Amino acid sequence: AHPFRKDDPAAVEKYGKWGFIDNMGNTVLPFEWDYTHGFDGHGRACVSLNRKWGVIDRQGHWIVPLHFRYLHGFDDQGMCAANMTSGAGFIDAKGKIAIPFRYLDTDPFDSFGMAKARIKDAEGTIRTGWIDRSGATVIPFIYDNGSHSEWTRLFKNHELLPVDDMKSFYLIDRKGRVV
Repeated sequence: AHPFRKDDPAAVEKYGKWGFIDNMGNTVLPFEWDYTHGFDGHGRACVSLNRKWGVIDRQGHWIVPLHFRYLHGFDDQGMCAANMTSGAGFIDAKGKIAIPFRYLDTDPFDSFGMAKARIKDAEGTIRTGWIDRSGATVIPFIYDNGSHSEWTRLFKNHELLPVDDMKSFYLIDRKGRVV
């Protein structure tokens, strides 16, 4: 189950499908989704069905139809990291492309307004860098890996970012300087 957020219903799994309940336990949206992150506190829920992702409102109406490979969920500023077969980028609260789908994948924006993204360089090597909410590169795509997931979780919304260059692991600040 996912918690209640503001006036939004909570997401609950039942018999392998996800639906939504009110604070009295009554079903308000049927158990028909393969997965959901739940509502975001602003009346939007990313839902998955048959390996496609879209966004519904509190009444179950489509805000964004099912056509994404994955949606990470909306942040407080209405941006959502999204993946399609053509790449990854960001959509706004209405499903419009906010940052073009030119990355291999992206993480959601952190509290500093930066998102880790990965690209393939001219030699075919996957490189990690960070972008801001306009899509501008703020830390160049020079890292082999933006860190392992356990380090990423530890440093989420922290002033330092864990990175490696396949030889060494180290921390950089939000301007890309090694600390």
